[in-house]
Amino acid sequence: MALAILCFFAACKKTITTNEKKISPGLNEQQIIPGCKVREDASRTASAQRTTATPSLPVVLLLDFNGQQVINSSWFNPGTISCPAVPSSLLTSQMKDYILNSVTEDFNGFFVKVTKNEADYNSAPANRRMRCVLTYNMLAQFGNVGGTSFVSSMLWADNTPCFVFCDVLQYNMKYIAGAVAHELGHTFGLQHQSRYDAACNLEEEYHTGFGYDVLGWAPLMGISYYQNLVTWHRGPNILGCNVIQNDMEVIATVAGTKADDYNASLNNSTVQLPSSGNKTGILENADDKDAFFKKETTTKRIKVISNGNSDLALEVYTSNGQLQTVYDDTNGTDINTVISGKKYLKVRVSSNQPFAPAGDGFGGYTIIISNP
Repeated sequence: MALAILCFFAACKKTITTNEKKISPGLNEQQIIPGCKVREDASRTASAQRTTATPSLPVVLLLDFNGQQVINSSWFNPGTISCPAVPSSLLTSQMKDYILNSVTEDFNGFFVKVTKNEADYNSAPANRRMRCVLTYNMLAQFGNVGGTSFVSSMLWADNTPCFVFCDVLQYNMKYIAGAVAHELGHTFGLQHQSRYDAACNLEEEYHTGFGYDVLGWAPLMGISYYQNLVTWHRGPNILGCNVIQNDMEVIATVAGTKADDYNASLNNSTVQLPSSGNKTGILENADDKDAFFKKETTTKRIKVISNGNSDLALEVYTSNGQLQTVYDDTNGTDINTVISGKKYLKVRVSSNQPFAPAGDGFGGYTIIISNP
C-alpha cells in the first residue's frame, strides 16, 4: 500500500468577498491550514469494477454528522477509530443544512443522492455508497489536516469512509462543505487538480483558482475555500503536467449522470412557466440549455438565480423561435429582467465568464416569475 501525504499550507492571507451564495457570512481575512492526506491502494482499485453499465440506483453520499465507530476498516485493521460528533454549539443545524445543500449542488449533474439519512446509505449497494464522517479532535489519529480519504475507495465496496475534520477547518461551513466535496471526489478516483508553468514546473499542488468577488473561480479538487464559483474541472493533476484529469468524466463513469430535466426545443411541448411563482431546474453539464415558454402577453419580471456553482445567461426568443436578445450579467451570476409578450426562454451557462474555464460550471437554478 502506497501512502502519499499531500498538504498545502496557506502562505499568505486572502481577502474573501461576502455574498449571498457560497461565501459564509462574516468571512474576512483568515489564514488556515487546508491540508489533505490522500492514501492509495492501487491493487484493490485495479481489481474493482469501475463502471455500472446502466445504473438503476443513485450513488448515495452520506454526510455523517452523528459520530462514528470505524471498526476493522482499511484505516485501522484490526482496531477501532472513535470519531466524535461535533457539538451543536460548534456546528449548528443551520450550518449542517448549508453543508448538505452545498455538496448537493456540487454533485447536481450526476446520478447521486447526497443525504444525512443513515437509512439511505444502508439501502444502497456497497459499491454505490460512501460515508463522509464529519468529526473533530482527531489530531492524534490523522494529524493536522482538513480531510483524508482513499482514492477510488468507493469502488472497493467495503464501507471504507472518508473524513473531514471540522476543527482544523475552523468550523467554517464553507470550508467544511468544500472539503467534503473534495474528499468525496477522491473516493470516486480523482487526484488533486494542480497548476504548472509553461515549462511543466509545478506551481501549485492544489490549484487555487483565478479571480475574485462573485465570479472568482476555483476547482473543487484544488482549494475551493476562497472563491465563490467552485466546480469540477478538466486540467493537469498532481501526477504530472501532461496528465489531464476530467473530473466530470471520472465521476460520471462511476455514478452516471442525471437525465436532462428540460430539453432545448422550442415547440408546443416546451415546458410552460407559471404565471407567478418559481420553477427549478438543473444544467446537467456546461453545454446544457433548458427551454421554457412564457405564455402570457403581459409583462413579467423574470429572475434566474444560480444555486451557487453556475454563472448563468438567459436567451429570449420570439414566439416564432427567433433569437431576440441575450441577458448575461458581466458582473454577476444571476439574471433579473422584465420581459413582455409571449416568449421562449433558454437558461444556459454564461459564455462570458472571466475566470472559470470553458466547460466548467453547471448545476441548479431557480426561475422566479412575478409582476414587474
